[in-house]
Amino acid sequence: MPADAPSHVVPVDALRDLVGRMFAASGCSVEEAERVARFLVSANLAGHDSHGVIRVPRYIEWLRDGLVFAGKSNSIVTETRLTRSWTAMSALGRLSGCRRSISASARRGRRGWR
Repeated sequence: MPADAPSHVVPVDALRDLVGRMFAASGCSVEEAERVARFLVSANLAGHDSHGVIRVPRYIEWLRDGLVFAGKSNSIVTETRLTRSWTAMSALGRLSGCRRSISASARRGRRGWR
């Protein structure tokens, strides 16, 4: 970033609160809104800005346009000892729980992520 580029520093808690309130105002439960805010702010803190709060306007647009839905979670479609296929039910991406689901399958098969 150029030295003369504008920058803003927002305290983490204030940003998380703002993002959470935006999702709650867009139809998410308070719990879901806080979880989305936590995930998005955490992405920024980890240096993954393209997966962080920059996504807020798009996610809220998708909620408004019915492309994703509040209050949804994943549902397993098929499962074997080593694999799992699921649908995210058009949930907000960070809430679909894919890593937790994949990790559970990997632990059962003693392969993959630990």
